[in-house]
Amino acid sequence: MIVCRTLAELHEHLDASQLSKDLAGLIDFRLFEWIERRAVIREDFLLSIA
Repeated sequence: MIVCRTLAELHEHLDASQLSKDLAGLIDFRLFEWIERRAVIREDFLLSIA
């Protein structure tokens, strides 16, 4: 296990293409939007098996 204390240290171990933008990476990831989408998918699934 590696513990990184700074973004610079994190970037020594991971490429920017593996990190989200909030960690100075290239991936456009928004947790709140992901959670909303996941909730819709789950609701649709539950309705389909009812």
